[in-house]
Amino acid sequence: MSLFLHELARSFDAQVGSVGRDRFLQDVGRQMAARLGLPPCQTLEMLEMEMNAALALLEWGHVTLAVDTLDKKLVLRHGGLPLVGSMGDPPGWWLVPALAGLYSAWLEQQPDSLSDARMNWSVEKNSEATHVVVLTYGH
Repeated sequence: MSLFLHELARSFDAQVGSVGRDRFLQDVGRQMAARLGLPPCQTLEMLEMEMNAALALLEWGHVTLAVDTLDKKLVLRHGGLPLVGSMGDPPGWWLVPALAGLYSAWLEQQPDSLSDARMNWSVEKNSEATHVVVLTYGH
């Protein structure tokens, strides 16, 4: 990650705080999705393939999609998001809100999308000592 982006993140957080940062980065992610739209996908497998193709263009890692039938939510497990030094919460994960905005907009572009669904996220450590962003989309 560049020194410029790290210092931009540090200065931005100092000026607007974490709530303002998250709101701003989600909007940036939504704008990215508008420029890098996905075609309509009829299956979850097709949607996962299209998302991964677009993420590869961005060099932003990869995602796996699954449906949590109990909670009636779509679960997105994202690996390989670029880290921004120690910025963000948890440290290094400054870009997660942008990722959430990107996925939200991509999902809203799909047929039969949920108009009032919400995106939530967390970062968890898996057994290989790497971190994965887990996002859930639904009511």
